[in-house]
Amino acid sequence: MLSTSRRTAGLAVVIAGLAACGCSGPSTTGPSAPATETSTVVVLSQTLEEVAPGEQRTLNFTVPRRGALTITVRWNDSNNTVIAALTGTNCRSLRTPDGDCRVRRSLEREGRQGREQFIEFPDAAGAYQLVVENEGPGTESIQIGADLTFEVAAPAPPAPTAPPERTTPTPRRSWEP
Repeated sequence: MLSTSRRTAGLAVVIAGLAACGCSGPSTTGPSAPATETSTVVVLSQTLEEVAPGEQRTLNFTVPRRGALTITVRWNDSNNTVIAALTGTNCRSLRTPDGDCRVRRSLEREGRQGREQFIEFPDAAGAYQLVVENEGPGTESIQIGADLTFEVAAPAPPAPTAPPERTTPTPRRSWEP
C-alpha cells in the first residue's frame, strides 16, 4: 500500500507540473506551414523599334513556373496610343477567337496617364503570345517588360553546431612531477 501512495503522489506531482507549465501533452494542430519567400524574375524584356501606325508585333514567351505575371508596355510619343493583348500561343486571330484566345488586354493603371499600360495575370503558367499594336498616329519605339513573381521555400536556418569538445587534462597524481 505504501508503494501505491508513493505512485499516486508522484503522479500528482507530474500533473501539477504540466498544469503549471501550461502544457497539455502533444500538439494536435499539426506542423506549421513551411516558410516561404517571394522571388521575382524577368521573363521578357524587349524593345520593338520603328513600329508603324496600325502595325502589330507578336512576341512568344514562356513563363518558367506558376506565379503572378505583370507585363509593362511603354512608348515615347504621348500622341500615340499603344495597346497589348496576352493570349495562349495557339490563338491565331483575336477577331475570331478560338479556344486558346482567352485575352487579357492592357490597361492604364489608376493615377497613370498615357505612354504606359499593364497586363496583370495573377496565376500565369506556360507559354503565351503577346500582341502589341501601335494605333498611331506616328511611328513608335515600344518597350516591353514582363516580370514573374512567385513563392519559393525559404532557406532552412543553419543547423545548430555542437560546441567544441572540451578536453579535461588528466589530473596529476601526487607522485608525478
